[in-house]
Amino acid sequence: MSRVDDVTRSKGALTTIDVLLSTLIDTINPDNNDLPIDGLHHLIAINQDCKDLINYLNDYHSYDPG
Repeated sequence: MSRVDDVTRSKGALTTIDVLLSTLIDTINPDNNDLPIDGLHHLIAINQDCKDLINYLNDYHSYDPG
């Protein structure tokens, strides 16, 4: 039985988070919401970090330094 590698599992989890956050962010009115100050900004930053890490992992091949 083959095991899914950590990079693939991580990309899958981050993709799920990205989809959920994108959907949430799209439904929040930036001018009228009850989030804490800068709450929406933090959600957007987390979402962008997920996208950046997914892109990084897509280019990642192995941790073999040699």
